[in-house]
Amino acid sequence: MRAFAWLSRLRKFSAFGLAGAMIASVSRATFTQKSFAEQFPLEEEIEEMSEPRHSHPANPTLTRVVADTLEEVCLAESDDVLLYAYVESCSKCKKLTTVINQVAKVFDDERHIVIASMDGDKNYKNGFFSDDVDDDFPIVVLYRAGEKKEQESSRLTSFSSPKAVVYPHSSARAEEIIRFLHTEGGVKFDLEKALQRSAELRGETRTELKKVIDTGLLENQSQIFQRGPCSGVLRELLFLVAYQTYTTPTDKDNKRIEVLQAERDKCFTQDRTYKYWEAIRNFSKSQLED
Repeated sequence: MRAFAWLSRLRKFSAFGLAGAMIASVSRATFTQKSFAEQFPLEEEIEEMSEPRHSHPANPTLTRVVADTLEEVCLAESDDVLLYAYVESCSKCKKLTTVINQVAKVFDDERHIVIASMDGDKNYKNGFFSDDVDDDFPIVVLYRAGEKKEQESSRLTSFSSPKAVVYPHSSARAEEIIRFLHTEGGVKFDLEKALQRSAELRGETRTELKKVIDTGLLENQSQIFQRGPCSGVLRELLFLVAYQTYTTPTDKDNKRIEVLQAERDKCFTQDRTYKYWEAIRNFSKSQLED
């Protein structure tokens, strides 16, 4: 598991313009294959690491955990604990963090539902995640209340990982994560009330999501899109598609996306657009050949 945090860092520094984006995409597809761990069994060779127990400021809604507090927090017998592990170099993680913060605020008043996050770059506990957990970030798993004492007894004799329910990532929206907790968790809560509270927080999440995307657009790889043809259309479309992915879209969002997609397709058929991307492709190719 820990190996993938370092691989994501390497991909970040290997990116070079359009060619770099293509390389990063290929490397991600390659290194997230499930056979990787079998081909390169690195886990036993990686030393455990942890940030200090109190290295993060107190947060009234989101519980920050480190490797040294994983068992203390996640295996609390009476709590449903949703653990979100991320790495700083993961662009999807940065967007999903805004959603996890939204979910944490929804359950602020629920004593036995804990929404926790951990920096995977700085914390690693050998054997804590089971083989059911995907080998790439972000990781979202649920440690269910009422099942942990029996598991702990078994773990002491068999050295097995604690049982977790893996969030299927079929949707990155807060509402779907809330429904997942309601279906899979051991702590009962008012689903309609939670969904209503989530809807109230949607605007705040979109504001934070926009900040994340704006920051990403400052990176070198994004400049080729911002300086090229159709940049205004692509920029607005980028925001709306992110809102559609990470928050519940409105009818207005969907209609605007259809208009922008038509404008984008029209723009891409123009000669100047072809010439621009051909120049980018040729430049990237020359850099790889040098």
